[in-house]
Amino acid sequence: MISLWLLLACASPDETYTTAPGVHAELPTRELLAEWMAWRDISRAELERRLTVRESSIVRDVRFAQWSGLDRVEVTSYCPARFYLDGERVALIYITDHEPLATLKPDELAALFPPEAALQSRAFGTKTQLVNASAGVAWTTYSERVVSLELFHPTTVEQYKALFYVEPEPIPDDLGPHAR
Repeated sequence: MISLWLLLACASPDETYTTAPGVHAELPTRELLAEWMAWRDISRAELERRLTVRESSIVRDVRFAQWSGLDRVEVTSYCPARFYLDGERVALIYITDHEPLATLKPDELAALFPPEAALQSRAFGTKTQLVNASAGVAWTTYSERVVSLELFHPTTVEQYKALFYVEPEPIPDDLGPHAR
């Protein structure tokens, strides 16, 4: 059994709920991600209640890649994830290494969610973003670490690219060999 320590500085306000994306827990990777994925299916009202969302925690009418008109909810005192809402529905849960992302192993994710597409990372230059759209998971790795994780409703690779992906600009050659 693959075990995973989450070294995250957040806690769900109500411990009766499933593990919020970012809650400190020792769970097998499959169970942990299943709990995080369950947050895709809660309503806006339930999300706001679980995280004790204040109006100042909501940024309205933002864009994530191709999808505009979303509301972004962040309550970093409880959870490092950013929740993107389309009306009353969670559209995307986004966690990056800039917040204390769990130490997920890329090979474990690939075994659980075999990549259906390999895209150039939007946020991490020449790094590869792996996508299993039918499971609703995408991740980017850097130096054998997962540095971003996206959880969304299951879809196709084509639909994922149409909503959540923007082809990155090429990296200029004059930035030197370390940029690539």
